[in-house]
Amino acid sequence: MHRQGQRLVVSAAIIMFSLFVLFTSSKAAEVTFILTVEAAMPEGEVVCLEYNYHATVDPMTKTGENEWQITIDGFNIGEDATYLYKRNYNTEGEWEDRPKGIRNLDVSSETITVHDTIRKWRWWPADGVVPAIDMSGYLTS
Repeated sequence: MHRQGQRLVVSAAIIMFSLFVLFTSSKAAEVTFILTVEAAMPEGEVVCLEYNYHATVDPMTKTGENEWQITIDGFNIGEDATYLYKRNYNTEGEWEDRPKGIRNLDVSSETITVHDTIRKWRWWPADGVVPAIDMSGYLTS
């Protein structure tokens, strides 16, 4: 039994070392996101990028009238990552054909540039005009 115990300890050590090498030898990728926003946004709002499985939300830099950009080095080559765009760090992002606005990213090289377009924000009209609600028939004095 003593020899089997030694083999088990040695095997566990080899597995732990292999996992350590696997997770510490991942090569980082630099990903630049360039976003065109066709949807209207109220003045003064900021676009953010959420990534790392919703653990990180970073503001993007406005680079033009309807363009935003950010470069992130928090991805590892070989991983399948997800990300989404948000307004003002809000919990609700853009909403089109993707469930909850989530987009997929195949991190396949050291340097990647992603070009995306947003046509509509969730909970905000695409043209930015919020319709007036006529409450006169429902209010009494």
